[in-house]
Amino acid sequence: MIRSDRWNAVYAEVERELKARVPELLKGASHRWGAMRWPAEAIPPAGVRPENVTYISEDNGEIRHMFVVLTGRTIGPSRVGAAYPFVPHGTAYDVEIKGIHPRETGIEGEVTAHYAGHEFRFFEPLWGVKRNHYKVGTQQRVRFAAFGHGLAAMNGVPMKPAAPPPDAGGPLTPPVALIDAPSALVMIGPGATSRYGMHAPITEWRGFWTGERLFYALKLRLFEGEGRAFAVDLYAGRHCFQGNFSPAAGMAVAGVMWLHGTLAD
Repeated sequence: MIRSDRWNAVYAEVERELKARVPELLKGASHRWGAMRWPAEAIPPAGVRPENVTYISEDNGEIRHMFVVLTGRTIGPSRVGAAYPFVPHGTAYDVEIKGIHPRETGIEGEVTAHYAGHEFRFFEPLWGVKRNHYKVGTQQRVRFAAFGHGLAAMNGVPMKPAAPPPDAGGPLTPPVALIDAPSALVMIGPGATSRYGMHAPITEWRGFWTGERLFYALKLRLFEGEGRAFAVDLYAGRHCFQGNFSPAAGMAVAGVMWLHGTLAD
């Protein structure tokens, strides 16, 4: 299961670019995040019944390729049951866990959380390793990130900070501008899911290169309430943005977002 909607943030042509690179990427995926015994009640994603499942990715990198590898004496060579992009070092929040939602394959699932007066879902990329550690009704620390595509810059409202008094020494860097742009999250179905349509302001941003690819990490304020704000880094390649995109704090961005989070150690 190659999740095209998630890989759209990384590759311009998902089917061609990712599938052509899977053998090479698997060779470099040496970091083992953990393993699980195959759940007896689960439906195998590859049409086979494995004995074990292992979650592996590259050792380093801001955006990594996560592979869920199925192994067993009855299936011959190991198989990739699922693959998706993964950010291990997301922004941490203490959220209330409201529910856990396993997929029928047994190797993937989502979690419902509550924070700042809002309830939302996120995909747990280390489901088989972390699932049993989630405790519904308790507060737990989760690291969040997001992947986006179909993105467009909206008319933002960056507000200039007040000028310092003439006799005061100015700061080395200007203070962060206040942002009045509203946020909006709309779940994209069918059914409840961690995929959202969103409109959110950029609070800060940075660009970085992975190989020959330019990526942006845009910290977006996705919602706020109860005196707190929920802002996470949204990762997307340059190809994901319409027009002549030039990020700025205070600018609003709209598009499609896939939210993921993993339970902090």
